[in-house]
Order: sequence, then C-alpha cells, then structure tokens
Amino acid sequence: MINNRELKFRIWDKSTKKYLGQNIGIGIHDCAGGIIDLNKIFNNEECIIQQLTGLKDIKDNEIYEGDILKLNDGYNSISQVFFIDGCFIIGDKNKVMIGPLWDWTKSEIVGNILENKELLEK
Repeated sequence: MINNRELKFRIWDKSTKKYLGQNIGIGIHDCAGGIIDLNKIFNNEECIIQQLTGLKDIKDNEIYEGDILKLNDGYNSISQVFFIDGCFIIGDKNKVMIGPLWDWTKSEIVGNILENKELLEK
C-alpha cells in the first residue's frame, strides 16, 4: 500500500561538509496528494540530497545514493551508487553502468562520494 510508504534521505551541507541528518523520513501520507519538493525545503545550492535505496549491504547497513561499495565480484571492485532515470544503479566514477543495484546487495559500503571520493580513484 503506497499511502503509508516512507522515503528516507540524508542531506549533505556543502558549507560545513557534513551530513545534516540521516534517515530524514517523509511519508507519502504527509503530502496530502501533492508533491513534496525537498529542493524547496533544503536550498539546493547549499545542500545535496541523497535518497535511500531501500536495500542493505552485507553488514546490514542501509545503502544510499552516493555510497561507494566494494563489490563481491571476485575482484573487490569499487563502485558508486547512482540514481539515474528512475533507477538505482552501480557504476564507475564516469557513471558507466555496471548493473542494477539489487544485483550487488552482498557488497559492502566502504564510504560515500562526498566524504571518500578518493576511493573511486584507485
């Protein structure tokens, strides 16, 4: 039932270079049939909004858009989670798609693009 679905986000403050919050939840029931625009609530010039994928890694940590994963692919490849065209995908730093996110839930979160960008440069 979508009426009670909760969407979770984390918000990155560009000026302090820290997350304002994790698991900021907005229920569909909160919008009374309308649309909640987080860009109007949080100034998009000052903040980066990342959505929860609804999936967890091998250590039971929630996976967010922008997370960096060590893939369980036999090579321990490092890839980033993107939200593109309505889908969460795993891709390299150039957004070249490796595959849909649900194929990689046995992987481990090793960081995120805002705090650990250097992990993608290896």
